[in-house]
Amino acid sequence: MDVTQHVGDLVVTLTCDVQQHAWFSSNMLLAIARCDDPGTTMYEMKLPANMEARHLDRILAAAQKVFSKGDASFCQAVDTHALTPWGSRPPSGPLERVAVPCALNLDDVQLVATHPASQISAPDSACPDQRNAPEPRSGPATVLDARPRQHACLQQIRVLQQVHPAACGFHALFNVLALAHDLMRDDRATGTPRLYDEQAFWEFLLFNQALLQREAESSGRWSPALLRSCAIDTPHMSWLCDQHRTAQLEISMVDSFSGGFDASVIQAFMDGPRQCHGFVLGADTHWQAVLIAKATSAASGAGAYHVFTMDSMNKDFILLGDDELVLCAEDLIENTRSWVYGMLEREKWWHGRGEEQFEQVFEAGVEEYHKGKRINSQWWHLRPKSIRLDEILREMRCARDQVKVIVDTLMDLQDESRA
Repeated sequence: MDVTQHVGDLVVTLTCDVQQHAWFSSNMLLAIARCDDPGTTMYEMKLPANMEARHLDRILAAAQKVFSKGDASFCQAVDTHALTPWGSRPPSGPLERVAVPCALNLDDVQLVATHPASQISAPDSACPDQRNAPEPRSGPATVLDARPRQHACLQQIRVLQQVHPAACGFHALFNVLALAHDLMRDDRATGTPRLYDEQAFWEFLLFNQALLQREAESSGRWSPALLRSCAIDTPHMSWLCDQHRTAQLEISMVDSFSGGFDASVIQAFMDGPRQCHGFVLGADTHWQAVLIAKATSAASGAGAYHVFTMDSMNKDFILLGDDELVLCAEDLIENTRSWVYGMLEREKWWHGRGEEQFEQVFEAGVEEYHKGKRINSQWWHLRPKSIRLDEILREMRCARDQVKVIVDTLMDLQDESRA
């Protein structure tokens, strides 16, 4: 089924692909062309069929801004290498006037958690159980006194909640760029932080996904069809990080599969003129973001740093030990139960069945077949609970350990510089 409508000077087509279990596995393919050339598709993106209308409206508004011929923003930005959809690159001059983190509007910034960076290096047995921590609070994070190995403060920033199941890579990159933008902006006392601008995020996603698709078509290095789903693999992320390097910000990719972390990256940042250094962390099947910022305010002390970590699902797990991670993962899986039951209720062959059968499906998953053969349960849209639990545990362990390595490296290098 195709639905076509005109949005400004664009032709937008939504094609619904109904599969075996409609509400779990169906997708919509969003295709965008211009009215003066409707036969040439400029951009394609897969969306879950059950995406809320308000998110779809924002995507269409973002498409009009990014791809509209009158604005010519996409083609012009590609030609001028201005790769941030909210304007040109930040100025290359010094930013002495900017104090980190006071450049953020502290009334609008929400923290998932704040921890002394030295606590990150504690052994698992010493890690506190964060599942019973108080509700996230707003306001500035505590800046530590200038004591040995405490010249950094780790803050997990609450960010826009991920609504597209495959878009975590775009969220991670956007969060690094948007937080750096908010930290360094001159008009910090007014307006909504870029970090919480949902419309800006969708413009960023469409813009950068279109860049990847255009690079795939021109260079042949990737398959354009694979870039419709919003999932970003390691080569895509590495290429995007290179495109977004600026005079104030460099972004490094840390991939769990290739392994290894180059401490010289942090050393170069500490010795160099850049105000911020970002990391996108490939944590198994999920991307997470880290930003290190030089603290120039007098309250922070000379040589102090702020380490911000951001997760598009806003999970608070960085300080948990292995046993606590298992409990946290079980809680996260359990929190999806009502959503799964609601999806089952929408399927005509599940409607009206008892909770006992829903419980069985929640534990065992929904089987899928291809040409009469049962697909491996790893690839079902609703997989068995044990597989989902194992995946989220691997993701959280990997992200936690990567953040530990970054913070440990930063503090070790600070100790060496003071020795």
